[in-house]
Order: sequence, then C-alpha cells, then structure tokens
Amino acid sequence: MQANHQCRQVVIREELEAKKKLLMELKNLFCEMDENSDGVVSLEEFDDKLQDERVIAYFKSLNLEVTDTRTMFRLIDSDNSAKIDITEFLSGCYELQGEARSIDAKIMKMQLERLLYISEQMFERTNALQPA
Repeated sequence: MQANHQCRQVVIREELEAKKKLLMELKNLFCEMDENSDGVVSLEEFDDKLQDERVIAYFKSLNLEVTDTRTMFRLIDSDNSAKIDITEFLSGCYELQGEARSIDAKIMKMQLERLLYISEQMFERTNALQPA
C-alpha cells in the first residue's frame, strides 16, 4: 500500500514538472513572438513566427498542427481583442495541445458561437423592420 502511494506521488510530481517545463517553454516562445515587446502578440507577429520551421516543429511536438494561423490565433484570443496576452497564450496552447479532437472541438465551438451571433443580429434587424 505504501509503495503504491509513493508511486502515485512520483507520477504526480513528474506530471507537474512536465507541465511547469511546458509552460516555461511556451512563455519563452511568447516572448520571442512578441517582437515589439509590448506584452501582446498581434496576428501579424503570430503569423510571422509561424513561418519559422522551429516554431512549426515545436507546435507539432505539442500535437498542434498549425495549418491555419488565423484560426489558431482566434482560438487562443479568448477575449476577441485581436491581440494575445501571455495568459491567453499559455492557457490557449495548453488547452489545445494533444489529440486533434481538442482543437476540432474548439473550432466547432467558435464557429457555432459566430453563427449564433449572426443569427441573433439578423433576428434583431428583422424585428426592427416590422411595423408595430
């Protein structure tokens, strides 16, 4: 029983160390992407860095296939500010890493939210055109 508990503690410690290492690497990547050092990454900066083979390889190592930089940027830009801060970058990349199912689900969610917004706008405009 004691050995089982110790094994579990070792696994937990290793997982936490791996997460800490990943977040530090992502932080360094963010700083590299933030070319003008203003604390945020614009779509242009993001797109520029994703032309670099090293950055592409790094994202692939996270199981993130970066074929559409605009979509990936929009997925990470959780507040829709057209800029990504360090918190958005770290949490966005961390959440999207792994199997394709994770990123596919995020893309579908984003598209559905956009469709809902458009349909609500159309509904409001239609109601505004109807006589009282």
